[in-house]
Amino acid sequence: MDLDMDVDATRSQLSWAYDRMRHVDEEREALAALIQGLESWLNFITKGVPEEEVPDAPLFDADESEQMTIRDAIREVLRQAQGAPISSQEIALRIRKMRVRMKAENPVATVDAAAHQLMRRGEPVERVGPRTWRWIVEVVIAPNGGEGTVDPDDLPF
Repeated sequence: MDLDMDVDATRSQLSWAYDRMRHVDEEREALAALIQGLESWLNFITKGVPEEEVPDAPLFDADESEQMTIRDAIREVLRQAQGAPISSQEIALRIRKMRVRMKAENPVATVDAAAHQLMRRGEPVERVGPRTWRWIVEVVIAPNGGEGTVDPDDLPF
């Protein structure tokens, strides 16, 4: 008889976990759509912003051994997006704002090629559309104190 109670309790917890995961997935999709919309709006209103407003100087001197590479910068930009899709154009803009030196005639194509290399090398980078990338975020859901709630501070992002 105790076994039946354990099975029922486990099924109940499993059902709760599936429901919570569906809710978190829906929330992530909604937040990703919001981020994409805000980025599109930002790209739209900043068209025609003079190039002088974006700092051109590199953050690191070329002689320093700690110089950030384009791949390092792409990783950082994608991680900061926390799994939301981000265009190669926006990645290139953010890299430039980070003051990382990029000597490329076509920075967007360079970012796209470098992100593709990261993905091929097995890094958690995913192509989600034409010249659009995201960092693959692993979501972990665990009950907090057995109350059936998840504390957002316990999530890994």
